[in-house]
Amino acid sequence: FAPRSCRTGHVRLYRFEDEGKRLEHLHSTEVGGVVGALCAFQGRLLAGVDSHLRLYDMGKKKLLRKCENRAIPTFIKTLHAQGDRVYVG
Repeated sequence: FAPRSCRTGHVRLYRFEDEGKRLEHLHSTEVGGVVGALCAFQGRLLAGVDSHLRLYDMGKKKLLRKCENRAIPTFIKTLHAQGDRVYVG
């Protein structure tokens, strides 16, 4: 993870088709940082982007950012969700 040489990242969303035999690319969303971790959370997507924790929902053309927490002091490497709780590492 160090040193990071890129300044932005993308989250690409795919869907399984033909009973899991094919992948269909739905869309790609630029997130403005390095994506360190992704996790499903209550039907949405949690993303650790640099030191920001973001919650995305699926839109028609891209992922929609619903909320963001910038109070995490270090780069996010792991995310785990259990019920209503989120564990960030």
